[in-house]
Formats: sequence, C-alpha cells, structure tokens
Amino acid sequence: AADGQDKGAQEMAGILYIQGHSDLIKKNVRKGVEYAEAAATQGSVKSMEALGKAFYNGTGLEHMREEGRMENSVRWYLAGAREGSLIAQADLADMYRLGKGTKQDYKK
Repeated sequence: AADGQDKGAQEMAGILYIQGHSDLIKKNVRKGVEYAEAAATQGSVKSMEALGKAFYNGTGLEHMREEGRMENSVRWYLAGAREGSLIAQADLADMYRLGKGTKQDYKK
C-alpha cells in the first residue's frame, strides 16, 4: 500500500523504517525518509515530525552534510508547526534557540 501512494501506509512505513521495529523491521533511515517524505507531501503531520527528527539526528543519513540535514530538519519541523503540531513547534523552537539549520533567534 505504501508503494501505491496510500498516505497512511507511507506514514507508517516511513516511521517504522526510520525507527526500526524489534526483529520485524530492520532500521533503514534512507528508505524511511523516502516513505515519510511521500506521506508528508500529502499532509501527514506525523511524517513531518518524523522527518524533522530523522534529519536532526542524522543517524543513517551520514551521506548528507550536517548543514543540509539541519536545513531539512527546519523545513519539516516548520511544515509540521504550521499544521499545529506541538511536537514540531517545540523542536523548531529549540532549533531557533540553538541556531541549528537557521539563524539563531531567541524571539522565534
């Protein structure tokens, strides 16, 4: 279903691959990001949150420069924050506070 453009299935597959799940699903962050991005572009807020965290943590995404990962993290947290996600809002605020992926801005 996730390969067939089902947003809910893409959301679940993305999160499961990003986090891994016991012995059933081996962690594969790159594959998880692909599914999560497909779901997020269809409006999945949980996928936006998962992407923000995946890019911020960077595990499994070592092929990307840190600067690019942080910019992607801000992009997805901002998208989730605009959709009303308290998780994305808090994590985005932390990125502004630390100046990661964006200019440091205590007011924001």
